Amino acid sequence: MPWTIGVLALSLVGSARAGGGAGAEVAVVGVHVEGLDDAAEAEAAARLARALDDTGRLHAVPPDEVRHRLAGRESLVIEGAFQGAGRKALEEGRVLYQRAEFDDAKATLKDAVGLLTEALPASTDNRLLVDALLMQGLTSFSVGDNDDARAAFEQVVRIDPDRKLDPVNYSGPTVAVFDQVRSDVAALGVGAVQVDAEAGATVYVDGRSRGTAPLRVESLPAGPHAVLVVGEGGRRAFSQVQVTAGGAEQLAPTLVRGLLIPAGSTEAERARQTSQLYGALGTYADTGLVLLAGETGPGEVAVQFYEPRTGNFSKIFRASGTDPVTDLSDGVAGLAGMVDDSGSLKPDKVFPRAAPLDIGTNPLLLGLLLEPEPVGTGPVTSGDTGRKGVPWFVWAGVGAVAAGGATTAAVVLSSGDGGTGGDKGTIIVGPMP
Repeated sequence: MPWTIGVLALSLVGSARAGGGAGAEVAVVGVHVEGLDDAAEAEAAARLARALDDTGRLHAVPPDEVRHRLAGRESLVIEGAFQGAGRKALEEGRVLYQRAEFDDAKATLKDAVGLLTEALPASTDNRLLVDALLMQGLTSFSVGDNDDARAAFEQVVRIDPDRKLDPVNYSGPTVAVFDQVRSDVAALGVGAVQVDAEAGATVYVDGRSRGTAPLRVESLPAGPHAVLVVGEGGRRAFSQVQVTAGGAEQLAPTLVRGLLIPAGSTEAERARQTSQLYGALGTYADTGLVLLAGETGPGEVAVQFYEPRTGNFSKIFRASGTDPVTDLSDGVAGLAGMVDDSGSLKPDKVFPRAAPLDIGTNPLLLGLLLEPEPVGTGPVTSGDTGRKGVPWFVWAGVGAVAAGGATTAAVVLSSGDGGTGGDKGTIIVGPMP
C-alpha cells in the first residue's frame, strides 16, 4: 500500500495568528507513510513543517491549531467532501429536468446517485440519496424509460419503505407506478440484520440511524443494504449486506479509526476525491490555501496548492526517488514561488485539477475529522498562551487505518495505476499521465 503525506495550507495576510510572522500560513495535518510508527510519522510531519518555515515565505501551523480552528465544523467538512459533489449533481439534474432537458437530466442524476451511493460509508443521512433516486425515477418515467424508473423507485423503497408520493406534487401516472413498485418490493418479503458490535455504537442502515448496538434491525426489504456502525472516538465499520426474505444477516464488525470511503480505483476518481476532501477542509477552516502532498505512483510524489477562494489548483510539483519524506519536503520548498506576497496563487501558476492522492492514507487528517476536540477547548495557538491542549505530535499517529477483515477490506485501497515518474523537481504544466 502506498504512502501519502497530507498538508493543509492556511493563508492569512498579515499572519495575525502566526504571532507576527509574514507570509501564508501552512498547517501540517499529517504524515502518512505506510508502516511508520507514531514517532516516525511525527518526525516526518516535523520535517515538512521545517521545510515550510525555511522558505521564508510560508509559516507552518501545527495540527492541533488546525483542529482548534475547525472545532465544531468537522461534520460540515465530511458532508461537503463526500456528499458535496452528489448534492451539486442533484441540483443540476433538477434544474435540467425543470427545463425539460430530460436526456441531460437523466445522465446528471445518474451521476448524482452514484456519487451519493459512494458517500454512504461516510454518511449518516440518506435524504440526498433518496431525493436523487426519486428525481432519477421521475426523469426516466418522463422519457418513457419505465425499466430505469422502476429500478430507481425500487431503491427508494428498499432504503425508505414508508415513502409515499404526494399526488399534489407528482402526477397520477407517476404515483401509480411508484405504488406498484412498493407493492412489488413488499411481495419479495423482509429480513433482518443482527449487528453485534460494541455496546453503545450507533447503527445506520442505508444512511438512517436505527439505534445502538447490539441491535437487531427488523423488517428490511429483501435486497442490498448498507450498514455503518459508529462508535466512540470516530471509530467505524462499514458493510454491504444482502438481506433475504425471512433471513437474518449476522454482522460482528470491528470498529477502526480513519474509516471514510474507499479510495478511487482510477486516477480520475482519486483526483476528484482529493479535490472534494481538501476543498471542503479549506472552506470550513476559513483557509486561504490547501497544500496537497503525497504519492501519485510507485516512487513518485506530488505537491500542489488549492485555493478555496477561487477554486483554483496550482501547478503540480512532482518528484521521484526512494525517500518520500525528503522528496515531499523538497517539493514543498519548490511550491513557495507559486504564491504571491499576499498569500494568493499567482495567475500563471494555476492548473485545472487535483493530484490523484489516496485520501484514505492520511490517518492524522482522518482523526482530525472523526475525533474532533470538544468545542471551547483546544491547544495553545500561536500568539495565545492562555490555552492548553494535546501536543500536536501526539496526533501524528491518531486514526491509524486498519486493513483487513471482511468489514474493512475496502477501507483503504492502493493508489494502483499512478502515473509514471518524472525527473526530480519537475513542474507538471499539462495533463497528468
